[in-house]
Amino acid sequence: MKTIRFESQEHENFFYSMLKRTGNTDSYHQAFFYCVGISDTTRRNVERIFDFK
Repeated sequence: MKTIRFESQEHENFFYSMLKRTGNTDSYHQAFFYCVGISDTTRRNVERIFDFK
């Protein structure tokens, strides 16, 4: 995998913690959590955006 560029340390932490939480590291989940993680607002509201069940 190529090096991923993150907007901030919070973005990076969010990205890896969400992948760990879902237990899924496929490209779709990576893309979703990368995009959602860019903004502080979407990071705070991830529970409303993504169904973790």
